[in-house]
This record gives sequence, C-alpha cells and structure tokens, in this order.
Amino acid sequence: GHGWTGSAYLENGDFDPAVALLEQAIRELGEMRYTRLLGWFNGWLAEAYLGKGDLDPAAACAYRGLEISRDLKFWWAVGLAQRARGYVAQVRGDRALAAAHLNEALATFESIQSRFDVGRTHLALGELALLQGRRGVAVEHRDQARDLFRALGVQSWVERANRLLEEARSVTPTTSTSSTVASLTAREREVVALLARGLSNQQIAAALVIAERTADGHVSNILGKLGLASRTQVAVWAVEHGIVAPSQS
Repeated sequence: GHGWTGSAYLENGDFDPAVALLEQAIRELGEMRYTRLLGWFNGWLAEAYLGKGDLDPAAACAYRGLEISRDLKFWWAVGLAQRARGYVAQVRGDRALAAAHLNEALATFESIQSRFDVGRTHLALGELALLQGRRGVAVEHRDQARDLFRALGVQSWVERANRLLEEARSVTPTTSTSSTVASLTAREREVVALLARGLSNQQIAAALVIAERTADGHVSNILGKLGLASRTQVAVWAVEHGIVAPSQS
C-alpha cells in the first residue's frame, strides 16, 4: 500500500514522495475508519515533513499520531510519535523539550522491548547531546545504540553509529576541516548557522530575503559539500567546527 511505500521513501531520505504517499494512505485509512495504522502513519508523516523542513505540519502529525495511538494503547506507534515530537522540538531549538520527548520515546520502546527503536532513539539523544556540547553523554548513547545494532545484525546502522561516534570524538579542527569550511561560500555559512538554530527552509528564506527555492538549493549544496545526510548533522557539524556555539539549554 501507499503507506509502506512512503515509509521506504522516508528511510531513503526521499521526503517529497514520502509525504505524498503517506498523506494518501492516511486519507484512505480515514475513509475506512481503520485507526490503528492512522497513528503509525502519522508518526512517519511527521518525520517526512521534518525532513522537508516543514515544522508546523510535522508537529501536528506527531501530536495526532500520539493521541490516536495512546487511545488505542498501540505503544510502538506511541514511541514513534514521541520520538517525532522530540525531533521537531530539537529542530525548533527547544532542546530541553526535545530531551523530554526523546526520553519518553526511549522509555516506551524499552517497555515493549523494541530493541531497534531503542537504538535509534539512543542515536537521537546522542545527536542532541552533541548539540549541547555534552560529548561524554553523546558517546554513551552512541555506544548503547551501536551495541544494539550489532546484536540485531543491522550493519548499516552500526556504521551510522560509528560515523556519529567519530563526530563526537573529534575535538580539534584539522587541516581537512579548515578546507571543508573554506569550501562553503559566505552565504552557505550563513545558511549553516541558521540551520543550527533550527530554522526551516522557509524561515531561512525569510531571514536572508531570498526565495524559498534558493534556500532549498543552498541546503542541498551544503549537505553535498559536507557529505552529510540531515539537517541535524549539519547543526552538529556547525557546533563541532565553531560556526555556532553549543547550546546548553
């Protein structure tokens, strides 16, 4: 069905088709009054909207998914929605609220022994700790995630954890780091700083008085130049390399 195909696009980082397919699946499920999957798919749709930088619909979908799934006592989907709310709060710059939601998600996934999602949530908490400049906490979360992924045999996620561990352990800029920073244009460095503050592409466009499509292009170029996959990773990179100061909130 459309929802499962949408989730595959989401996993690959193809957010536009993910949003379109998940929205279609949710419409169809609403017509059939099949609510169990509604909560689940709203959690995925929240992540897809977030990937596009659309924070308001992401927040709305995460909340809707949480309410539906909590009423049905569908705890895995509750955890999915809690984690999505944590992602939204993090991108908005409210890191205390992000930590609260992500820790709720971690407790939910642990209570139902969903080990893969426990690992994913540890990674999210580790990214948050990096943004706060709490390297030791970040490494602890990365280690716990990596151990779970190894036990489950999901090598791609072991490698993802390892890459984030390397970021957490890099303390001083290297020649290659300086070279990477220099590869960004002045405008791209401005966009990086705004990404690190949690702004959406629309908000970046407004702040810099440019078209939203131009902001989209800058974000894509930055991800390509830095070899990163997400806005959160750009924010971590910006803190690591002194473009913005770590937040202690």
